[in-house]
Amino acid sequence: MARTRPTLDEIRHVIDRVPEAPPEGTFEIALVLGGTVSAGAYTAGFVDMLVEALDAWYVAKANDRDAPPHDVKLKVATGASGGAVCASILARALSVGFPPVRPTSDEATRATNPFYHIWVNMLDIKGMADTGDINDGKVLKSLLNGAAIDDGTKYIVERFQGGPLPHPDWEGRPYVDNPFRVIVTLANLRGVPYRIDFGDGNSQTYISHADYARFACDVSHTNRASFPPGTPRPDEFLVQREGRAGAVHWGTLGSYARASGAFPIGFPARRLDRPLAHYDYRAMVLPSDTGTPLIAPLEPVWDGVEIDETYHFLAIDGGTFNNEPIELARTELAGLTGRNFRDKEKANRAVVLVDPLPKPPSLGPSRFGNLIGLGGSTLSALIDQGRYSTGDLTLMAHPDAFSRFMVVPRRRDRKKGEQALATAGLGAFIGFFEPAFRRHDYILGRINCQQFLRDEFVLDATNPLFAGWSDLQRHQFAVPGGYLPIIPRLGDAAMNDDELPWPKGRLTPEAVHGALKGRVEAIVEKLADNALDYDLLTDRLIRAMKGWTADQILAPVTGKVREDLRAWNLD
Repeated sequence: MARTRPTLDEIRHVIDRVPEAPPEGTFEIALVLGGTVSAGAYTAGFVDMLVEALDAWYVAKANDRDAPPHDVKLKVATGASGGAVCASILARALSVGFPPVRPTSDEATRATNPFYHIWVNMLDIKGMADTGDINDGKVLKSLLNGAAIDDGTKYIVERFQGGPLPHPDWEGRPYVDNPFRVIVTLANLRGVPYRIDFGDGNSQTYISHADYARFACDVSHTNRASFPPGTPRPDEFLVQREGRAGAVHWGTLGSYARASGAFPIGFPARRLDRPLAHYDYRAMVLPSDTGTPLIAPLEPVWDGVEIDETYHFLAIDGGTFNNEPIELARTELAGLTGRNFRDKEKANRAVVLVDPLPKPPSLGPSRFGNLIGLGGSTLSALIDQGRYSTGDLTLMAHPDAFSRFMVVPRRRDRKKGEQALATAGLGAFIGFFEPAFRRHDYILGRINCQQFLRDEFVLDATNPLFAGWSDLQRHQFAVPGGYLPIIPRLGDAAMNDDELPWPKGRLTPEAVHGALKGRVEAIVEKLADNALDYDLLTDRLIRAMKGWTADQILAPVTGKVREDLRAWNLD
């Protein structure tokens, strides 16, 4: 199909616009929210506390209180899977006020906080095990029902209203860029075809399935802001409440976030639509003899493909190929070929990665078992290989890199990573079975954010960011080692939450079995229905055997639950 593509200069102008340096006294932030499954409750709690701290600081500045005078600017949130869901909730909620959820908050308060209400109250196994999606001749699309995720999407898009912003003079939160960018990763099952031309008629064609989508979200209180030319970019959606001319409704962002969270086979794949022109602005960076990186645009090849100006595709979990979209966040701050200062005395931008599931190494098999096992190991190897960038994680861990920060779960009892989370068992699905697990991890996310802002998200006190600080402020907020915090905690946000008791004894393997059995029985009957021509005898036999069959299928699941409850000291 013949299409008019942008020129190389036009592509470079869009994807390699090196942003201007932040204004003096301003620090720019990009959030990266890693994949989560039910551990998204932890990320949700972290973001809840981050917004609370920023609100409290900026309200103090607006009211002329003695608050550190510098500024921060939250520019983008990238996310995969449950991290994409959290990023989308953040964008939707930034234009309104909502109460933080602390350990002592009552149920009415919890229900009005969008992060808590979705992750703790709504995303529960009761909806996921419902059989309404496969009854009455409907096609089996996934092991679990996606209705609970659909309900969460409808809530944040349609029913969530929020209240006034924290300060009456604000048209929008002053510490947030408008438009606020959200970038979600996707596993594109249809794929995008590319061809590399080697000259002399030689070329190589391949299909890319690692995908992402960009959104420029209007986070003003009226949600009717006007933007200068160039916003949105030609490869992104502009999101506004009514879907004004040239814009899409919040439901489009919700649909993409829902697709990014569609765990393979576990939840249904999602059908998405986007302008074909979005793919005209993809490129790779190549080294050159001069030391200046070269940009090589990637040109999709749609020859012979039945396609129009709107591209339709199925998508699943964004964490399949890019579980921690650090590079997408970094380039939003520095440009495709730019870089951010890393030195603690000069840093003026940073990427903050929130990774609730930093898994320890888990090697695959060394011997052949059976074909099914080999197939599972192969799939796991492909996913593991595509999820992480060694260079990105190495810089995150470097003690002298102050342009990248990483947050992982930590409890007071020194448990770290997955072991600090109640939701991490059963491949991080166990949290869907017990609200107390999700509530524990939500509060832990808040606590870890408090610790991060106080002790780790810091720069050297000589950094120009702090030039306007008074001696009293430097003394009040001093961090050992000669550092000062980038986001100071003031007012109620300066108070530390107390950890919730470890939710031991709240879930049993038998409860998991009971929650899933009806769903598994319905799947067994559905599969048999598709494979066999029913007669009265067959029908009775299947119905008689489906309970036994479901028990056999669930036996290893409940065994794994028992093992993980014991390993996490939750039994």
